Amino acid sequence: MVRNILLLMTILILTLGAILYGQWNNYSKHKIEMKKEIPVKAYEDITIQTVMNGNLKITQTFRSLKKNVEYRINEPRKILNWVCTKKDGKICDSRDKDPHTFLPDKGEIVIDSTLEGKKNHPVFQLSEWRAVLPQIRIARTNLKIVDSVDRGGTWVAGIPLIGYKRMDLIDYYVFEGKKDDFSLYWQKKPLYATRRNSFFTYYSENPSDKWTIPANFSAQLENSPFLAIIHTSKLPSAKLSGLLIENGRISSSEVETALIENNIKQKIEIVQGDNHWLVELLASLYLEKPMHSGKALSVYAELKTKYTDSELKEFVESIIRSNHKMNFVDLDRLLGEMHGLGTHFFSSLQHQPHEQLRLSFFDLRKVLLNGKENSKIEIMVLASEKFFPFLVTMKELGYQVSITSSEKKIVLNKDNNQYEFADGRTIFLKNGQQYGMLKSPFIVKNNVIFISQIGLQSIFNVKIQESEKEIQILNY
Repeated sequence: MVRNILLLMTILILTLGAILYGQWNNYSKHKIEMKKEIPVKAYEDITIQTVMNGNLKITQTFRSLKKNVEYRINEPRKILNWVCTKKDGKICDSRDKDPHTFLPDKGEIVIDSTLEGKKNHPVFQLSEWRAVLPQIRIARTNLKIVDSVDRGGTWVAGIPLIGYKRMDLIDYYVFEGKKDDFSLYWQKKPLYATRRNSFFTYYSENPSDKWTIPANFSAQLENSPFLAIIHTSKLPSAKLSGLLIENGRISSSEVETALIENNIKQKIEIVQGDNHWLVELLASLYLEKPMHSGKALSVYAELKTKYTDSELKEFVESIIRSNHKMNFVDLDRLLGEMHGLGTHFFSSLQHQPHEQLRLSFFDLRKVLLNGKENSKIEIMVLASEKFFPFLVTMKELGYQVSITSSEKKIVLNKDNNQYEFADGRTIFLKNGQQYGMLKSPFIVKNNVIFISQIGLQSIFNVKIQESEKEIQILNY
């Protein structure tokens, strides 16, 4: 009986395993196919028309989409109604019953929607108002606003204004730019664009209210994302996507800070969590102003252990001058390059408490173990001395590694040799015999145990050979 039950359970486990493997295999293939189908970039044309009931009629066209790829549409929360249509006005095709997925028609998807608008209010602002296709990256947006209801007011968008014309029956605006998300603003009292360049436009209710940007500051921000600065008495001060609303007197210093923060905020890509502390840190380093958040202050204090303020400002300048987005890995690359080394400092901030994290560097040269490249061994550089990640290095050298008593004791075994190392002690055991060291070759950095190059060579009879591009570890 027991044998039959065990046999039945074995067959069941194998069957379920085969099913799960098949499902995972198909899912993995599907994921790969989906990634291949995602276009690098697409283009977006938007037309907004005002209607008498105060709502906004929006036509949003996505172009350069891949054929036979089904795209998901995420509609904005404030939308009243929407429909996906083809060029001929017919409803978009779909492969399934999901009401949010559609196939493009001749490379295009058109979304007609209605949003609640200004409804006779003297001022109006709108954020997260566009439908989004999460599978694509918008390379450029062209926005046209046709206002036939409340004429004489002013529309502002978080992308540059490239054309405006007051006609007999309508006010016609054309905006164009590259931005993942941008807000809209309208007020009945006219606004005047008193200062304009490639990365910002300054709007004011006073046509003589002009702000002059310093020449050197302008050159630094040449590749900055666009920001519309609105000096108005109609709303409290606020920061929106691509818009900065200022109520009351605004100083040149405040405008400079807003432009720098906008640049950094748009440049840094963070998948999880808030990047406010990082924006504050980098902006404060560039503008040489005090920072206030605890995390920004803590990270700054650690950076100061290895960099001067002028070096850190140079680091931020390289971010500001960049014409592409950056993630934590890119920040690490720029920071490490200043010392000719590598680092994981910013990347580690995603999963380690900032109070415990310490800035460390690693050698960028290729590591070879007995002639073969080894990417697992990353050599830390501290005060011109090299340290090897102890547990990883010993495993790669063929040792069996065991840690006992809450990591207070490390035991290594290979062939007929056994080593024992106790935490904090300057002696170790080799095959039961005690050996002494002048000082411990071990250090702990960010919860990782490292052994000095001298310790690795003397204790384990390992040879280290260095060249301009390689570090060779020999253990024959």
